[in-house]
Amino acid sequence: MAREAALAFFDKVREDQTLRWRLQASVRRDVKSLLRFAAEAGYFFSLRDYRAALEMEGELSEEIREEIANGRYVIPGLIVPSKEGEP
Repeated sequence: MAREAALAFFDKVREDQTLRWRLQASVRRDVKSLLRFAAEAGYFFSLRDYRAALEMEGELSEEIREEIANGRYVIPGLIVPSKEGEP
């Protein structure tokens, strides 16, 4: 299932420092860019699968829900990007 691909992507980003640096260096911090980045890395999942995977990772804080509602991505266990265009 694609939800498992999203979970695998989360794990890979958390363990692979080079991949994490590439992701954090991305100019855009929106979910659509994250989905493209994941696909380029070989992990294919939809926005719905991404959200389901976040729920599977545990209870989402209000801060995380707000980031997602504003279109920004979240990787559980990593710093949440706060504003578009910020490093």
